[in-house]
Amino acid sequence: MRRELSKFAFAAVVLAAIATPGRAAIYGTMSNFDVFNDTPHDAYGAELELEGIHSADVYNTYPSHFDHRSVTEYDNGVTFGTRVDFSGYNFSPTGYLPPTVGQSTNGHTCVNTAGCEHFGFAVSAQPTATRYFWTDATGQRIGTMPMAVPTPSWTYYPPVGNNNPELHAQVELPEAENHIQRPDAVWVKVFKTELERPVKLKELMSGDDIVPEDVAETETEWELLERGVVDDAKDNVRDMDKAIVRRYEFFKYTGPYDDEHEATTLFDGDVIPEPPVGELGDFISANMVAANLAPQVIVDGDYNDDGVVDAADYVMWRHHRGSEVQVEIDGDHSGVVDDGDHDVWRHHFGGQQGGGALVGNNAVPEPTTMLLLLSGVGLALRYRGPRVG
Repeated sequence: MRRELSKFAFAAVVLAAIATPGRAAIYGTMSNFDVFNDTPHDAYGAELELEGIHSADVYNTYPSHFDHRSVTEYDNGVTFGTRVDFSGYNFSPTGYLPPTVGQSTNGHTCVNTAGCEHFGFAVSAQPTATRYFWTDATGQRIGTMPMAVPTPSWTYYPPVGNNNPELHAQVELPEAENHIQRPDAVWVKVFKTELERPVKLKELMSGDDIVPEDVAETETEWELLERGVVDDAKDNVRDMDKAIVRRYEFFKYTGPYDDEHEATTLFDGDVIPEPPVGELGDFISANMVAANLAPQVIVDGDYNDDGVVDAADYVMWRHHRGSEVQVEIDGDHSGVVDDGDHDVWRHHFGGQQGGGALVGNNAVPEPTTMLLLLSGVGLALRYRGPRVG
């Protein structure tokens, strides 16, 4: 079965299309980011807080090096939202991320670096605020200040008069939970590209061809971001069925502050080629983000994402059975890879060997074919090639 993400975003787009002729709105946005544990404490997990959206709006997450993931809604009487919690850190024998000084990861080497992790999420509705926290061994937040990893809020503006419709990506630092102290200012550098197809969350890793990294793709050289200062990037999106992809690099600001913790930098102007000497600190994060302006088509049971439901997807299911974090293999959306996901694969099994076209939406192999298929998969799993040495 082919389905489009997501029903909520699709409904919003239809309404926008009715209200204004021409190009419509956003089908989904996503963020995939590296971040170092810059707290003074060992971190055992992390919490992503997405204010103003429901759990059903979170349609994918990046698992990183954790065994467990939970998605829960909250409502404190003033605001509501969804929290995604990761626990069971499995990258190092210690089971925690030690405090680590940041260094540029280029957005992908972090997945193999101690003290640094890679997180991601994709949503069909826009959070009103995003906050990320490291958590301790009991699952509690470490400190009250969120990670200094801003995430853009995407907004579609329909055409007015002769103007083209625009898509804005607005970035500002998150407030602290207690609203007492201003967060530290950060330096930001931005790269941008556009694609003529939708983007998937797992593609937003540096080293993938779609992520802008080259000097020619630089959108903004260096800009100082602090609470109250918003970086607003605008894109003309008339007649465009595609994705806007940006890569934000964040670095610490090490210049002076006044008594109210407002930066008193030597830099004068909105954008500069390089920060002043002594004001550029350690690397904080690389955040790869995207907004899809066309629906992403999903094939149920296609767990390796090649467009065909076949034996390779069974191997993926078997390898990750029991996982709570492999969202793309959770075909029945139960929160864990289990027999229900095998049923989804079996129910939608179909396709031509070596081809990408589905035979039918609900093609299920005959019993004899299934037995032969599973036998072949079992042999493939057992055979690991000749031993060396």
